[in-house]
Amino acid sequence: MKKINWREVITSCLVGASAIGLFLPLIIQLIIEPKIKSYQPIAFVRELSEEEKQKYHLFESVDYNYAQFRLLEKIVWLESNWKVNAIGDSGLALGLAQFHKGTFEQFKEEAEMPELEYKNPYDQLTLLVWAFENDLQSHWTTYRKAKWLTRK
Repeated sequence: MKKINWREVITSCLVGASAIGLFLPLIIQLIIEPKIKSYQPIAFVRELSEEEKQKYHLFESVDYNYAQFRLLEKIVWLESNWKVNAIGDSGLALGLAQFHKGTFEQFKEEAEMPELEYKNPYDQLTLLVWAFENDLQSHWTTYRKAKWLTRK
């Protein structure tokens, strides 16, 4: 039976470890990074629906603040059930956030966002976020109910 020379074993381990340490950045760059870059999460394999895109836009607009997102999401659900062409208030309110034309134009001017369009659902969400950031939530009658529904 051959006697183990522990000095050789330790020396080869140290040499091997230092070699890995020298080549680790190259190994990561050539082998690991391409696999990471080619990985695509399951959630993004299919195309998002228009409603999912609108909710994501709302989530981005509130800077990923989940509590604020839940409140505004609930308001949109109560106002229009996420129907882009929803009409309410006897034909005076339109869209996801159920803005009246005059209120939308007033808020757009106050927000200094002249590029926003009344019938664009993303613009309605953007202006809804601005309105809530500027304490104008009283313009939505569903605000109190939405707040109650999103309580912890």
